[in-house]
Amino acid sequence: MTTLYKIEKNKLIPIKRQTLANEEILETWIANDPKIIGLDVLVIGRQVVTESKGRIDILALDRNGGLVILELKR
Repeated sequence: MTTLYKIEKNKLIPIKRQTLANEEILETWIANDPKIIGLDVLVIGRQVVTESKGRIDILALDRNGGLVILELKR
């Protein structure tokens, strides 16, 4: 498992891993700033209901107008 670090006073400090309480936290972070997962997209919806009564966690558009569907799991 990879160790994550933060920088404090020019020193690397290991970050303690912890689990997310729920998937909604992750969804909110990504919807607010998709660049944190390396995407350059415009978020156009969250929890979008599909014709088949399913849900898309995050629906976005890329630079070319293509749809990007993000299905998240914590």
